Amino acid sequence: MRLFLLFMLPQIFFGQNFEAQVSTKKVGLNDSFEISFTLDDNGRNFSPPPFSDFHVLRGPSKSSSTSIVNGVMSQQLTFTYVLRPKNTGVFTILPASIKSKGNTIGTQPITIQVEKGSVSKKPNTPYDIVARKVHLVAKVNKSKCYVGEPIILTYQLYFNLNIRNISQNSIKYSGFWANDIDVTGDAKKTRYKNEDYNSVVIKQVVLIPQKTGSQTINGLSLDLVASVPTNKRDFFNMMTSESVNYTLNSNNIVVDVLELPSMGKPKDFSGAVGSFSLKTKLDKDSINVNESIIFSVEVSGSGNLNLLTAPSVNFDDALEVFDPKNSDNIKITSRGVSGYKKEEYIVVPRNRGVYSLPIVDFNFFNPKTEKYVVLNANPKTIKVGGARFDNDNDTERFVTKEKIGLISEDIRFIQTNYESASFSKRFAFSIVFYILVFIPFLILFLSILYKKGYLNKYISFGPNLFQLVHKRLVSARKLLENGDYQKFYSELLDILFMYVSTKFSIEKVALGTEKIKEVLIINNIPQDIVMDYLDAIKRLELYRYSAHEENIRMDDLYTGVLDLINKIEKSQ
Repeated sequence: MRLFLLFMLPQIFFGQNFEAQVSTKKVGLNDSFEISFTLDDNGRNFSPPPFSDFHVLRGPSKSSSTSIVNGVMSQQLTFTYVLRPKNTGVFTILPASIKSKGNTIGTQPITIQVEKGSVSKKPNTPYDIVARKVHLVAKVNKSKCYVGEPIILTYQLYFNLNIRNISQNSIKYSGFWANDIDVTGDAKKTRYKNEDYNSVVIKQVVLIPQKTGSQTINGLSLDLVASVPTNKRDFFNMMTSESVNYTLNSNNIVVDVLELPSMGKPKDFSGAVGSFSLKTKLDKDSINVNESIIFSVEVSGSGNLNLLTAPSVNFDDALEVFDPKNSDNIKITSRGVSGYKKEEYIVVPRNRGVYSLPIVDFNFFNPKTEKYVVLNANPKTIKVGGARFDNDNDTERFVTKEKIGLISEDIRFIQTNYESASFSKRFAFSIVFYILVFIPFLILFLSILYKKGYLNKYISFGPNLFQLVHKRLVSARKLLENGDYQKFYSELLDILFMYVSTKFSIEKVALGTEKIKEVLIINNIPQDIVMDYLDAIKRLELYRYSAHEENIRMDDLYTGVLDLINKIEKSQ
């Protein structure tokens, strides 16, 4: 026993070594690095430094080990963080502290030098491997534009590792009107920095600058999980990989926004920037007094169409005009904003004669020609003849607005006198009468059948959901046969979301893995089926952005999705 204590004394008095180590002391502003706090003993109440000059990308990751060599036991406890600097300069990381054997001990402070850009280095930690093999690049189709001129911002993800669980962090576009564009999320092979990469458009936005000057668009931040090969094999001789939680940041974009020229600018400038055309239309040019016509004004083209208002129209006081009906059709795609804005006026003349409708004009700035353009529509005339109702008393030719009813975009006079007795005789025992009597009994009969389970709700009230799934699976099979694997994964993933959304009446945009789990459990789907369903979604998300396809058994994915849906159908 005494001999054992003599061996242990050096460990008690000299084994409490608490050190801080960094992967590098010189980093770039866009680089990340690891810092580890290691205690050669067991401890508790670890307190890290504040890291006020750095972003904490990951951590703390805690690891511990125990070993016995020549009868001497040693323990080691390590806390690891991944950091990225906030600014350039020289910064000091203050000591960390921990309590061990009743004493509170601390590390030495460490000085980090931060330079602009990136510092050339190639460490082989999993985190740095991800940093070299996964990139997020932001680019715009125009680096110089006029205020009000739409530009397209694209975020392209390049990767040479298997990635999953991609999550975009929120971003604000100060000084811009912004609207997201739907992206397919399909990956494709491409070249980046003279290397072969997989790439996918992760986000695309239409931006319309609202103020002039040099405008900076901050980078997009992206969280993901990357699988880094370890060059080790497991018990079954399969290659293993390490999952790394990684935060990716795109580059900033600077756009030079020019002010619209003052030379040639109309006094009543509409604010339109792009290329447009103007059209006016009358549905008929000859009517009687108190009849209605529709006068439409349409502005079409491409540019900041979604921010515009239709041209105003000043009608003759002798014409009664109702509030216009808007029927816009605007599309926002990767090509920009295009379509038309249209307003339809219902016009009712109260007197005979020939009326000239006002000339409608519209102006805009064309950034390609750098000139202002003024458009004028062709004038329109209306010939108004005799009244709709003949009456010797001319005063009855004029009716008030209160006696006009708007029916199906047309105006009809409300008849105030009719023979109710005649109507009753025609209605009683007519075909319509018998149909109205029969309908309640039919609804009651169908309700009883449905409640007792004799009617399937999909057959009764819409197309069979299972047939719809089968049709989508046939499309997925064709994609697989054509070797279009990325679209094949996307189609199977969309089928899984569509099935839950349709079957349980949940909006697709509100669906996530947690929501799907909640919905399936609420509807008494067995736990094992729920877990298999969620696992299928996670695997398809992983394969969708997979850099390697040779190890994926496509037929198993196809039949697996079909089996899962069959199991849920049978469990209901």
